[in-house]
Amino acid sequence: RATGVQPLWRPDDWNAFRIRVDGDVPRVALWINDVQIYDTQLGRNDLIASRTDGRIALQSHWSSTYEPVAGSFDMSASWKPGAAHRYRNVAIRELKR
Repeated sequence: RATGVQPLWRPDDWNAFRIRVDGDVPRVALWINDVQIYDTQLGRNDLIASRTDGRIALQSHWSSTYEPVAGSFDMSASWKPGAAHRYRNVAIRELKR
């Protein structure tokens, strides 16, 4: 779980995410506004038959609540009716092995 996001987050402005996913059993690192929030090795590849190909989707998991959740980053206003997520400058680069 990403912690330490609140002081980095720029409400009502653009926020930059950099995500690195490496390996068949992924190691995932996340930076928000150029600050690394986490770097973790997943225990398994949870895709069907451990697939490593397919589509890429963009979403913010912590933004799906209507009310603040105790002990977590408050994004309660982002998913209410009329709220929106916007993406720009999306780039994908394959890592060399």
